Amino acid sequence: MPGDEDAPSLPDGYVRSFVHFHEQGFTIPIHKFLQGLLHYYKVELQHLNPNGIQHIAVFIALCEGFLGISPHFDLWRYFFVITLLKKREKKQEMNVPMGCTGIQLRNNRVNKYPPMHLSTSNKGWHSHWFYVRNNAATPLPEFTGCLIEEVPESWRRWGVLQKDKKKI
Repeated sequence: MPGDEDAPSLPDGYVRSFVHFHEQGFTIPIHKFLQGLLHYYKVELQHLNPNGIQHIAVFIALCEGFLGISPHFDLWRYFFVITLLKKREKKQEMNVPMGCTGIQLRNNRVNKYPPMHLSTSNKGWHSHWFYVRNNAATPLPEFTGCLIEEVPESWRRWGVLQKDKKKI
């Protein structure tokens, strides 16, 4: 990862996790819904940020704990939008390898979702990492260090298909 060139190489069967993610509700083994989100949006764990992890954890708890259903992807897309975050430096936008995926409630859905407090600053979150064993049943994507330079098509698709709205 940028900034930790002196870090030891990753042991086989392990991935890096971040302390701030676990403080926001991230668990190992990961939930199949999170695994599906990572696959659908074509992102790796480090592309998320602590507030995005919190949104995912709360959504899973809302579905399973309060609604009594498995997390539903169409319901997820009804409430949330995924954006590409870039670092601004000297009046220039730069792509970053970590924390570049923003997950936010859609503005017109804020009053329909339980209120929650998100951190206003997670500065330096990516420097507090450790190794966790990658679970074979629900594996996390391996760290590739790739940059997301453009918004993938899967991020542009939003909302629920008309035929599925009654289910929600």
